[in-house]
Amino acid sequence: MANDERAGKPKSEESDGTLVDQIQRYISEGKDKLLSLESRLRGDQNVKRFLNGAGRTKEKLQKVKHQAENYGSKAERYIKENPKKSVAIAAGVGLLAGALWSTLSGKNPAPPKKTGPVKLKPKHASSRL
Repeated sequence: MANDERAGKPKSEESDGTLVDQIQRYISEGKDKLLSLESRLRGDQNVKRFLNGAGRTKEKLQKVKHQAENYGSKAERYIKENPKKSVAIAAGVGLLAGALWSTLSGKNPAPPKKTGPVKLKPKHASSRL
């Protein structure tokens, strides 16, 4: 009976027709949703929000830059007032950095040479004269 109503069309052709319709409907709905999302993203509110965020970021960057300049000038002043201390501190930091570098890089310094007891050479008779 069902085959009589379909006018002899094979079952696969009929299901392909409904599948194509469903795919076209999904594509159309997806397109509509994308257009809606695009319009929301391009809205004035979002542009203002973005510009405000960019402005705040720029202000924070200026503050950090100003603080870095202050620390730099304080360091220069300290070095000029205490040159010997500054050199000692720099040497200590360099030594510490070198030790850390060699430890973390996996390159161990050469192990110390093993030395045995010191052997004294006998004095020659000719050196006593």
